[in-house]
Parts: sequence; structure tokens; C-alpha cells
Amino acid sequence: MNDLRPSSIAAMGGGAALLIASFLDWRAYSAGPFGSYGWSLWDFGLQGFFMLVIAVVIIAVPALASFAPQVKLPEQIIGFSRNQIVAVLGFTAFLISFSILFRSDSAKIGTILSLLGSIAVLVGAYLEMQAEGAPSEPPRTI
Repeated sequence: MNDLRPSSIAAMGGGAALLIASFLDWRAYSAGPFGSYGWSLWDFGLQGFFMLVIAVVIIAVPALASFAPQVKLPEQIIGFSRNQIVAVLGFTAFLISFSILFRSDSAKIGTILSLLGSIAVLVGAYLEMQAEGAPSEPPRTI
């Protein structure tokens, strides 16, 4: 828990917003009997499912790194750092939300919350990448 930084909190909070948004209404009209939420196969296909998986991964990676230090996550996966993967997933969630926002005539709270959550994930991942690349001490002069 000592490793919990504001950037991790932003990424996990954005992931939580994505998770909540997948259960809320995304459009003002509905093509199915239960509304137009993120899981609606009539409106969005599997995009709601992808948003849910993205949200769970985005919440789990910083949470495991911060709250369970005994769990050893790999530093690199297919040549990418964990923070880069979280940033790519956040950008993917942003593209899905952004496309739904402009595809429909009227967006509701689910679309807007998923858009804001994905922006929070992107900001948190960017700040984590900046912190991971920062030197621990200033450069020495000769």
C-alpha cells in the first residue's frame, strides 16, 4: 500500500467508472426490451463486454501492484510495460466510448461516464509512465 500514487488512483477510478458505465443507459432510445445499456447486443454488439473486460484489467493491474506486493506481475508483457498496456486499454475504451457518443443522436449517462472514465485511465497511465521513466536522483555534474 506504500506504492499507491495519485496516478494509480486515477487509473483505478477510471476503470471503476468504466465498470459502472457498462451497466447504465448509453443512448436515449432503445432497440431492445431492456434499454440501451452497454450490454445491449441489439445496440452495441460485444462492445459492452469488451468495456467490462478492459475495466476489470485496468482496475486489477494497479490494485495488485499496490495492495498485494507479494503477487509478482511481470514487468514486461510482449515487450510492453504494464503501464503501457493500461494506457492502450484506456485508449481503446476511449475510442469505443467516443464512437458511440457520435454514432447516436443522444448520449446518456453511461456513454458520458465511460468517456470520462477512459480519459481518467489515460491520464493515470500517462502519469505512471512519466513516474516510471523519471530518474530517482538528479544527474551529477562532472
